Amino acid sequence: ESAFWAITGNSKAEKKIKYLLLKLKAFIESILYGANKKSPEEVQSILDDLANDIITSSFDKFQTELKPEQQLVNYEETIASDPRANEIVQGMQELGIILTGSLSLRKQGTLYRTVGENLHDLDFTVEKSVLNQDLRDQIDELHRSLKGASEAGRTMLLESFQRSLSKKLKNHSWFKAIQEKFPSFQLVNTFEGLRPGDITLQGKIDGQYDIDLFVITQNEEKLEGQEKGFQDWKNIFAAKIRMGRAKDLLDFAHYKPFIVD
Repeated sequence: ESAFWAITGNSKAEKKIKYLLLKLKAFIESILYGANKKSPEEVQSILDDLANDIITSSFDKFQTELKPEQQLVNYEETIASDPRANEIVQGMQELGIILTGSLSLRKQGTLYRTVGENLHDLDFTVEKSVLNQDLRDQIDELHRSLKGASEAGRTMLLESFQRSLSKKLKNHSWFKAIQEKFPSFQLVNTFEGLRPGDITLQGKIDGQYDIDLFVITQNEEKLEGQEKGFQDWKNIFAAKIRMGRAKDLLDFAHYKPFIVD
């Protein structure tokens, strides 16, 4: 078996890479030993090739070439282009709400975007511990109710949860703090996150800025990176790549963090 699978380092990053590789290996083996019936030697060759690409950051197989209109962007220039978006970001960060998504990524490393993008979609991560207790209890109750519910049942539960919150936003000190900074804030949608127990609260400010608040109920490590108020780039990409979108793989292929920890 190739040495690519025998990562011996003991740092947090090396452990994550080893875990990712072994999960990938098991997944591909389950496919190739099934309907396609590849030989063990053929499977091992495919796995070794993929492992080598991951370790050497080679993304040639995934067509991740940049287009001419995609240019290197940086956080300061981007946020300065929209003073209101800057106010929203700073106001949320003052409440302990952490900026995530592509804005946070460009604060910490190299990111490429087409010219003329707007900032009307702002993403934030919220640790459940910063919410008021009543809101935490409601989210916990929603999570318990969602377990085992049908697709139609899940939709009804989420809609009911949203209606209940929307009627009583000012009863929750956390939402009240947001509305004191941004009186036009409205809750418009609620849906489940990528991981069990996580939930996304989608709102609007000024009727034109979409605000996604990703409430994290299971957090195994510190969310913030080197920059206070900005979610660590590694956690952002871990969530993005789980969604399986080509644009996120393109971002990851060309991302170089300013600080390597």
